[in-house]
Amino acid sequence: MNGPVFDSSIPSSAIRLMCRFPRVLTPAHWSVPRRPRLGFVEIILRISVCVIATFGALLIAGVVTAAFDEWISDDVSNLLGLAAIPLGIIWGLRRSRPSDWERRDAAKLAWTHHGSYFLPDDLDLPAQQLFDRAEQAARSVLDSEINRRGVLDDIANQVILPRQVWAIATTLYTQTRLRSEQAEALLKKMTPELEAVLTPQVQALEQSISAVTRRVEALETYADRVATAESVFTAEKLMASNHKYEDLLTLSHDEASIPLLTEQAEHSSAALSASLRAALAAGRLLAG
Repeated sequence: MNGPVFDSSIPSSAIRLMCRFPRVLTPAHWSVPRRPRLGFVEIILRISVCVIATFGALLIAGVVTAAFDEWISDDVSNLLGLAAIPLGIIWGLRRSRPSDWERRDAAKLAWTHHGSYFLPDDLDLPAQQLFDRAEQAARSVLDSEINRRGVLDDIANQVILPRQVWAIATTLYTQTRLRSEQAEALLKKMTPELEAVLTPQVQALEQSISAVTRRVEALETYADRVATAESVFTAEKLMASNHKYEDLLTLSHDEASIPLLTEQAEHSSAALSASLRAALAAGRLLAG
């Protein structure tokens, strides 16, 4: 686990902004951080700029009405004066934004979504190892050419796989917390009472680990079948060059090998259809 993992329900634009400023992210097992706020000096600065900008806008409106007094009625002059006030305030707010406003926005998003993303510190080593397997399997499917070409679109990988990865990460996070709790309890003197409580909890944790491992293995099975289909798909693309090799064999006076190329092409086409069916079946099972 090299970086944060986010809940798939968080908008992608928010995820991109938080990833640009990773230091604003806090581990899920920490207490909720304080909400980012503007400092007192920054508030005074923004108010001052807004006041100055408003007076400036009113001054410009006054100069314009004075210059064109003969052609502008009193009602239009009053309207210009009223319009200058909100325009000045808006301009002042925009000009007085802190230089690191993007970082502040990222910090606000990190505060809002705290607990809806995990950092490497949130998972212990066994959990990270399982998560890495799940993430690698999902990434290999999403990066595959047959997925980019839409061959696998009917199982909506862009939606299903991120949900699967986040569900696995959430389970692994809970397991990490419980594993730490059990490790701490095991340091105490083992009494019948402690053993009576701890034994079923250990068993429940082991069952959960087995279940999430099976879930990861299902993802890996799907990724493997997609990789197989990808390989056969590559062979299918290469078949488009068969005529070049046939011409080469004709020039080499080796017409006897041409039927072999045709036979191999038919075999590759059948293999592609079978591997795609297997990949689609595994994906639908994963979507469950």
